[in-house]
Amino acid sequence: TVASSDLDEWVETEPNDVAESANAVALPGALNGRLGERRDRDSYSFTAPAGARFTLRLQTRSLG
Repeated sequence: TVASSDLDEWVETEPNDVAESANAVALPGALNGRLGERRDRDSYSFTAPAGARFTLRLQTRSLG
């Protein structure tokens, strides 16, 4: 399955399992990550104004 977006794309880089090693991204954008091992976590950081709200749309199993 292929997904595409007209937003800027960010591809995760390991290690990024904890906040201290989070991948810095800019929003709006499309984040591409892969949960490789059991209990794997992907962490991202971004700057936003206080009180900003975001809607996240996640595609996991639907992409295989």
